[in-house]
Amino acid sequence: MVKELLDVNNSLICVGASVRNQADVFVSDMQTDCFSQDNWITLKDQSSIPEDLKTTPRFIKQRSEEWFQLREKFKVTGSSLYKALGLDLLKNQQSHFDKVISDKKSTEEFSEEVKKRMEHGTINEINATATLVSKFLPFYYPEMKYIEEGVHLVNDNDQPYIIVSPDGSLGYMDTLSSNDPVPLNWMRVQVSSGNRVQNTSAL
Repeated sequence: MVKELLDVNNSLICVGASVRNQADVFVSDMQTDCFSQDNWITLKDQSSIPEDLKTTPRFIKQRSEEWFQLREKFKVTGSSLYKALGLDLLKNQQSHFDKVISDKKSTEEFSEEVKKRMEHGTINEINATATLVSKFLPFYYPEMKYIEEGVHLVNDNDQPYIIVSPDGSLGYMDTLSSNDPVPLNWMRVQVSSGNRVQNTSAL
């Protein structure tokens, strides 16, 4: 029954995408290739980026060597912001302070269950993004594109302070123009893991 309902839903979205002249980016199949999607803008490896853009944070591909090196310079990331502001347990804020200010080794360890959910989220982030660009956007927001993002920095008195790595942004972008895309919404992907929703980002 569930499969039949999903098939009907897929057919309705397909018709809607065609009406909106988005048949070329809508994918009725269960798989798509990000490089064949005109509404999916991916970042290139650092070696392929023009020299004048290599140090632009937004174009530094996440999980690249350059990304990890840049993150080490900052005291707070998108993932640790909650703890750093004291919105989590006080001991977690203290642990974060000890790590980034006092340079103490962190003793925090994740349970096997949490590690499993994090791995599930990381593996399936690409599937969530593929669904977004091949089904959701063509039907609901045909003019918008998914744009892979690098990092965004916040400095304090010209010193590195906060670094955030969004999963991507949704906005308008002319791929034939050299102008920057206009991000309308930053995006953070969450993937369901059993009866929980797993955050996939290491911001």
